Amino acid sequence: MVARVTLPKTGKIKLAPAAHRLLEKALTAMVRRPETFNMADWIYHDPTVASTRKTPNPYCGTVACLAGHITLAAGVPPVREITEKSLRGLPNAQTAYKVLAASELAWRGWINQEMLAVALLGEPRIADLFWRTEVKSPYRMVQHVKRWLRTGA
Repeated sequence: MVARVTLPKTGKIKLAPAAHRLLEKALTAMVRRPETFNMADWIYHDPTVASTRKTPNPYCGTVACLAGHITLAAGVPPVREITEKSLRGLPNAQTAYKVLAASELAWRGWINQEMLAVALLGEPRIADLFWRTEVKSPYRMVQHVKRWLRTGA
């Protein structure tokens, strides 16, 4: 099994400790299950794919980009349209959802993985990494995230 992804704690981008842990958790899941990584789509989940002991849900039948993996790591179910009901039992995600819903960021009341991931991490500049569709490998994405934390670019 692949080791846990460890990110630098110092650099140009400073994340809160909980956000730092969440990002490490998301990247670790991507590297451990590279077949679930696809920057071409926020999230896709096929509910007909059964969970196994080795690969539990939400990852069975799920493919997600970096933003989708961040929301999955926060415990958000693998759904395209995030609703307050889908975040039941996740106080941090519910708080982020309420802030988004009350802001002008929600498009006609619709909140997606990108918006929620930005709110969960508390760092809007990470959204630049969410549009890196040329990145095909989770290992390359880890390198992009590490460079982004160090340099801000």
